[in-house]
Amino acid sequence: MGAVPIVEPKGGHTPPPARKPRTTSAPKPSVVQDILKDVRKKRNDGVIEFFGMLSAVSFGFGWLADAATYQMHGPTLADEAVKMGESNEKVGALLDKWAEIAPVGNLVAAVGMMGLQLAANHGLISVERAVLFGASDPQILESEMRIRVQMEIMEKRQQAAERERQAAQLAAEIQGMESPRQDQP
Repeated sequence: MGAVPIVEPKGGHTPPPARKPRTTSAPKPSVVQDILKDVRKKRNDGVIEFFGMLSAVSFGFGWLADAATYQMHGPTLADEAVKMGESNEKVGALLDKWAEIAPVGNLVAAVGMMGLQLAANHGLISVERAVLFGASDPQILESEMRIRVQMEIMEKRQQAAERERQAAQLAAEIQGMESPRQDQP
């Protein structure tokens, strides 16, 4: 079989030439570097948050030297772990998981702080230990709440007095409109 001749469509229009296949271009080096920088930061932050949680727990148990150790050495250990994670896939995957669950630790810490404060409020733990861990003295909290309540009451009373003053003024204006004019018989 011979070559098929190209037949021009009626009207003299020739179809456009076939497109070249698209090639995907590799990301620019700066984009790759930015992505790697973000991954490194996320991993580093995850490890540091982990040591922050350990430090907080140590504070709660009164292990102040351990808390200080986590705070002092955690950032250096995080840097080294991130460097190792760049060349070791398993370490990198572990750091990625840590970074993924680190926000959960923040939620747990927040719930723990509330529980700690409630325990101090009801005398289940000493005020000193609670304050050391970051809670407040229950007597101070109670005083502050009493002040807030009294301020709220005072504001509500001032608002009510202002509404009564406005109502009295409006009533006087209405009464002034209803009173007969002096020039009318």
